[in-house]
Amino acid sequence: MKTSNPILKKSIVTLIIIVVTIITVKSQNLTIGFTAGVNCTTLRNKNIDGTLGIEIESTMSKEFSFGSFYGIEGYLELNRILTISLGVLRTNQNQTYTLKNDQSYYIVKTKIKSQLDYLDFPLLFRFHIKSFYMECGPQMGLLLHAHENYDGSAYRNVTGSFNSFNLMLNGGAGFKWDLAGRLSMTGGFRMGIGLTDVTKEYSSAMKIPEDASIITKLAHIKVENEDWLGILLGSNATYESFSYKKTQRCFIGLNISLRYNLFPGKK
Repeated sequence: MKTSNPILKKSIVTLIIIVVTIITVKSQNLTIGFTAGVNCTTLRNKNIDGTLGIEIESTMSKEFSFGSFYGIEGYLELNRILTISLGVLRTNQNQTYTLKNDQSYYIVKTKIKSQLDYLDFPLLFRFHIKSFYMECGPQMGLLLHAHENYDGSAYRNVTGSFNSFNLMLNGGAGFKWDLAGRLSMTGGFRMGIGLTDVTKEYSSAMKIPEDASIITKLAHIKVENEDWLGILLGSNATYESFSYKKTQRCFIGLNISLRYNLFPGKK
């Protein structure tokens, strides 16, 4: 089983420490805000997505999945053009699949719902053109817990089936409005794509725990046969087409922030 790159983790943590140090030194240009929004979320995996539209007796399709986020972001204005923001966000990363199994006289449809909760730390560089801004930068995520529901059953804890650390690249755009007094508001869209793997990788089928997440199991097999269907229906899958593919976190959504200037007379 592979783990996330420790050098990559250290680089991101070092970068955050540097930014926090800059914010401390230049605190007279600091504003802080509450941010929240809703995202359209997905988990991308070539093995799982490869079942979409395949002409076999059973197919699996993705549904639009949504998740919310909320938290606090600090904004450091270096000049009229560039602002650095650092946030702490509680984020829901959800994904729902529908399995359609064609029987002789009827079609059986079942759903798989995965819910992953992260504590995310976006570090973004905002470029301003008057009230308009564009932003980009890395986001470090720590998995808090993961739950899975199959065919209406009770949600079960599958946190151990996913990697605890996640790194994404975020980007977006929006507008800033100055309100009364020390208050200002920003609104726009933000999107992100995963750079590191979400699901845990196992070197062989024998090492995959029996109670592992269905999503993690399916990430380890190709769709050339219906071995994946056996996993979903609870039978003993042979993993004859064992071939692991990485899983990416992806999202796009609305982002609204209400900001408060900590130092009067500064913007």
